Amino acid sequence: MSHQHLVTCSTRNGTLEITVSDNETLMHQLQFFLPIASSCHGEGVCTKCKIKILWGGDSLSPLTELELKARQNHLIGETERLSCQTFAHGPTHITTTYW
Repeated sequence: MSHQHLVTCSTRNGTLEITVSDNETLMHQLQFFLPIASSCHGEGVCTKCKIKILWGGDSLSPLTELELKARQNHLIGETERLSCQTFAHGPTHITTTYW
């Protein structure tokens, strides 16, 4: 059974609140409202879709193996996640460098 959760997105123009389902990645759902960078089409290898977690990181799915590898290689930071690998299981607040 799918549940809905509020994701607040900080952009240069203010904030946008988006209701997302917990059974699809953030990348898949956010792309209908905001640009999401990606050259690997959500395969988790390009790291261009990284988002910064402002709060609510404990409401997100656990890090995937691809994200752990990206952290080891310093491609994503401690407060960042790959939107193509991340599911929201509660309210959270995110941003990116290009919104």
